[in-house]
Amino acid sequence: MSKLFEAFNSLEKYSYKWDNYFPAYEQHISKYVGKNPNVLEIGIAGGGSLEMWSKYFENGQIYGIDADSKVLEYRYKQNNIHIQLGDQSREDYWDSFITSNPDLKYDLIIDDGSHIHSHQTLTLIKLFPVLNYGGTYVIEDTHTSYWPAYEGGTKKPGTFIENVKDLIDLLHMQHISDIQPNQKLKEIFKDIGSITFYNSMVFITKQPYENAIPVGSDGKPFQGWSK
Repeated sequence: MSKLFEAFNSLEKYSYKWDNYFPAYEQHISKYVGKNPNVLEIGIAGGGSLEMWSKYFENGQIYGIDADSKVLEYRYKQNNIHIQLGDQSREDYWDSFITSNPDLKYDLIIDDGSHIHSHQTLTLIKLFPVLNYGGTYVIEDTHTSYWPAYEGGTKKPGTFIENVKDLIDLLHMQHISDIQPNQKLKEIFKDIGSITFYNSMVFITKQPYENAIPVGSDGKPFQGWSK
């Protein structure tokens, strides 16, 4: 049993996750264990998820945001959990959130909020700039991009999954010459390191962007490629 799943099974407060989330999380975020990560989760619900992150990242600081005022009544044994009210659908909320914490950046951001694709997209646009280099941005329950009840539909333009597919182009921007990416999005997401898709999850990492260089087995740059 993984350390994360052990923490999940020992929760005092309630949480639920799809079972495939745990190995995916372990693969991507175990590198922060034993360090002092700042973790931000959007969507608190029963409060168990924040408790899980607090146990998993014992030396971290765990921040949670939810639109339901009931979360302010939650009490934890752990003293590294911080909760505030916030509506992820509001651009002005995110602007205020960022300006009120100008020096605070995060190593791990998890969107487990409304699961409405317009909210997921806005949250990613607003928070990716405050993700540290080497950090990981996670979106849970992305299957709602396919559900009509959440504004979704298969290959429907504007769903979160379709929007993230567009970001794949930015990973390859050194090779693109026929169409220029949206400049605003290019500026926000210029430092995407990788995008990994799982059933109902997306992991996005942040690294300073560097053009890839083809190298031959002789250790010299390979000159055979041409656009």
